[in-house]
Amino acid sequence: MRSLYIALVLLLCASAATAAAPEKKNGFTALSGSELVDKVIEAKGKVVLINFFASWCGPCREEMPALARLRNDYTTDDLLIIGVSVDEDMEAMRAFVEEFAVNYPVFVAKPDAARYYGVSAIPHNVVYSRNGEVAANQPGLVAEEDLRAFIDSLVKQQP
Repeated sequence: MRSLYIALVLLLCASAATAAAPEKKNGFTALSGSELVDKVIEAKGKVVLINFFASWCGPCREEMPALARLRNDYTTDDLLIIGVSVDEDMEAMRAFVEEFAVNYPVFVAKPDAARYYGVSAIPHNVVYSRNGEVAANQPGLVAEEDLRAFIDSLVKQQP
């Protein structure tokens, strides 16, 4: 009887571990809207910039070098950038990430992620302040100097 009990516990633990495993698409973790919020919560005290993009998007290609420079110019205690691809072609996404030497975490959007943030066009940036409040949620290419000034103002604020 004891061995049956142990077998059942092990089976339940294995099932829970499988259920908790993140969904992967060609090596990239897929995130839902609520899972993105979890990432923001985990980054408590940091400014968080979520950038929705796609490899085939011209303005996204233009914006990517500016995001990489922002990542280099702030400490990881001040700024977290999260890239969220809406690509369906994972090989094109992988090539895009490599081409632009993206230096921050990149995920794939689950179907509800874009809807959760009201993404209707890309690029689309969502910025959270250090205290976890949405400071900006808007589509379109943002000039690097404007984005930098906005991030600077949020980084200077204390949580």
